[in-house]
Amino acid sequence: MDGHKLWVRFLNGETKVFDFTPLLNTPAFQPLQDMETFRSVYIDYGVPVWNDGDIDIAPEYLYRNGVSFDSIVSA
Repeated sequence: MDGHKLWVRFLNGETKVFDFTPLLNTPAFQPLQDMETFRSVYIDYGVPVWNDGDIDIAPEYLYRNGVSFDSIVSA
């Protein structure tokens, strides 16, 4: 997706989009300001991770704070 957005599909079938932009100035997520690093995301045991696991984010957080993909498409 454009920008620092992550499209996520959860085990219950729901799809959401999470915008990392507000988190990019926090120390834990600053390396993700670099688009190449951000795009290097992969899933490890159900958790999105970057930099060989040095950076991760709880899927529960993404679920609670993500926006339904369906609501974005229909807007």
